[in-house]
Amino acid sequence: MKLTTTALLAIASLSTVNAATLTWTGATDNVWTGATNWNPNQAPASDDALIINSGTPSQGVNWNISGGGSVTINGGDVTWSGRFNTVGNGSAANLLITGGSLSVNYAGGSSHAFNVGNGGLGGQRILQQQGGTLNAINSNNEIFLKSDGIYEMSGGVLNAGSIINGSGSNGRFNIIGDASAINLLTGYTQSSTGTLDLDINGISTINAGGLTSLAGGLDISFLATPSLGQTFDIIQYGSISGTFDTFDTLVDSPLGADTVSLGIDYGVNGNTVQVSVLSVVPEPTSSVLLLAGLFGGVFRRSRR
Repeated sequence: MKLTTTALLAIASLSTVNAATLTWTGATDNVWTGATNWNPNQAPASDDALIINSGTPSQGVNWNISGGGSVTINGGDVTWSGRFNTVGNGSAANLLITGGSLSVNYAGGSSHAFNVGNGGLGGQRILQQQGGTLNAINSNNEIFLKSDGIYEMSGGVLNAGSIINGSGSNGRFNIIGDASAINLLTGYTQSSTGTLDLDINGISTINAGGLTSLAGGLDISFLATPSLGQTFDIIQYGSISGTFDTFDTLVDSPLGADTVSLGIDYGVNGNTVQVSVLSVVPEPTSSVLLLAGLFGGVFRRSRR
């Protein structure tokens, strides 16, 4: 059974009972670490639950969300010139964006600007975007998913250099529905330990300039029953190498388990990875009931 991100966040909240909940006010200036910029007045810690509803908080050094900590951005414009990490270190760490914007402008060294899951295993590290805008578009500004790091996107806009999904340990990019805009300037990379997880009710296509390099898994389920012959563009790319290592061609839909059969084409129009619906079958119990009804009708007629 796949736990939803909402469920994982609920589980994660159990580990934050001893941390502070701080709401940004910006009463003094825009310095993230300034104690008087938060309510209550205290400097934020990596394991606190931090909430931004408005304002322009700014941070010039690296920031780790760890030890059950969280950052929730409902509004305002948050800017970062260091790295932003959901580290976990054996427990959950969560970043939720519902509105406003987060711009990570890290341009130093060879490290990734945005690490989801960096650190020791244990506890989910989750970047959840339901709205707003996440910008990570300068040099080295990749979003890196590993060590059980999950990026779940159900709305909003992503502008990034690239996503690197899985590298030596598990990563998952989960796209839900068609309310997201995903723009990657230099490409999308998925290793053998990465998974692209699509919950389709309409689809948000990954628009990847440059090279798309594929391995790992493709998991698909339908939130609404598709039509026979319907197609869905998963990735549009500049160039491509590799294919998904695993792709289950029988997937779930509101009709039941394994009720939709899919095919995949990696070169539609020379620049698109596309899945197509080959068949849609009724839930097995529905078929049994239908057959029982037909036989019942025949039996009733034979007795007249």
